[in-house]
Amino acid sequence: MEPILFSAIYNLPLLSSAILAVTFLLLWGILSSRKYPDPDWRVLNAVLFGLWLAGTLYYTLLARDIYPREPHFEPFRALRLFFEKNDTKALREFWMNLLLFVPGGVFYTNLLPTKDKTSVPEALRRCALTILTGLAFTSVIEAVQWRANLGQFETDDILANTVGTFLGTLPAFVVSVAFFLYATDRNPFRSKFLRGCVGLLRRFREQIAYIFCGGTTTFVNWSVYFISASVLHYLASDAIAWIVSILFSFAANRTLVFQSEVRGFFPILKEGALFVAGRLFTFATELLLHWIGVEVFGIRADVMKFIIAIAVAFLNYAFGKLVVFRKKKEPAEEQANSEE
Repeated sequence: MEPILFSAIYNLPLLSSAILAVTFLLLWGILSSRKYPDPDWRVLNAVLFGLWLAGTLYYTLLARDIYPREPHFEPFRALRLFFEKNDTKALREFWMNLLLFVPGGVFYTNLLPTKDKTSVPEALRRCALTILTGLAFTSVIEAVQWRANLGQFETDDILANTVGTFLGTLPAFVVSVAFFLYATDRNPFRSKFLRGCVGLLRRFREQIAYIFCGGTTTFVNWSVYFISASVLHYLASDAIAWIVSILFSFAANRTLVFQSEVRGFFPILKEGALFVAGRLFTFATELLLHWIGVEVFGIRADVMKFIIAIAVAFLNYAFGKLVVFRKKKEPAEEQANSEE
C-alpha cells in the first residue's frame, strides 16, 4: 500500500504539483541564501534528507508487493506512450518520479560542506556530486526492484529521478551565483564586455533582486489565482492568491532585496506588520482597479489582472524601500547631512 502522502501528491493535477514544486524550490533557495553554510542549517538539511531517504526507500521498496514484472529498457518510453497513444498515466508516472527526487537534490546539496559559498566552482562541485549521488541511488533502487521482483525496472525511472535531482540542485547554484554577483567585489573576467556586465549587475543589484523576487511572487500569486478562479469568484481568488503570495514576498524582500538587518522576534514582527499594511493598501488598490476594469469597462478579468500588476509592483517597491525596510543612517552620515 502506498503511503498517504505519496498517494495524495500522485493524485494532484499536474499543474498543481508543478506549482508546489517550483514554490518549494524558491522558498528553499531564499532560506539557503541566508542560512547556508551555517552548521545548524546543514544539520536541518541532513535530517530532512534522512527523512526523505527513508520515505523514498519505503515507497520504492518496502511498500511494494512481490511479483515478477517485465523490465523496460527503452528510454523515454513514457513520453512516447503519451504522445503516440495519449497515455496520461505513463506521463503522470514519469512526472511523479521526477518530483520524488527533487527534495533529495535540494537537501543533499545544502548539507554538503563548502569553503566559500560565493564560489561558483564550489557550487558546481556540490551540484555535480549531488546529481551523481542521485543517479547512483536510483540505479541501485531499480536494480533491487528488478532482482527482488519488488517493482518494474524502467530506464525512464532512472532518467526521471536524475532530472529531479538536477532540478533540486538549481537553488544552490543560483544562490551561489547571486552571492558572487552581489556579495563580493571579485571580477575574474578578462573580457571588457563581461567585466562591464558584472559591474552593471552589481550597480543595480537591489533593483534586479526586486524584479526577480517580484517575478517569483507574481508566479505564486497568479498560479493560485488562476487555479482558484476556475471554481471561485475572481475577487475571492484575488484574496486567496494575496494571502499565499504575501508570506513568500515578505521572506524574499527581507532577505534578498533590502537585506534587512533587523533581528529579534518583536522587531521582525513590527517589520512584518508594516509590510502587511503596505500590501493591504496595494491589495485594496488592486481590488478596486480590478473591479472597475471588469464591471465598468468590461475588460476580461485575467487581462485586467495583468494590466494592474505593473502599477502594483511600483507601489510595493516604493513602500518597501521607504517605509518597511528603511535602513538607519550611520552616525557619520547623519552628521554630514546636518552640516550640509
